[in-house]
Amino acid sequence: MLQQTIRDSGAVDQVEAMIRRNVDRAEAALDFAPLTPDVRTSLIELAHHATNRVA
Repeated sequence: MLQQTIRDSGAVDQVEAMIRRNVDRAEAALDFAPLTPDVRTSLIELAHHATNRVA
């Protein structure tokens, strides 16, 4: 019941959107970081792996 109430409130969607925005911002910041392309790619993959979940 509590989980459904949280879902119905839109909180889950808002948090998921916030996570997506933060990952996008992090990826953009990597464009200016002194990293090799392989490291940049690995960090992006890590961010996606850490933030993608199965509901």
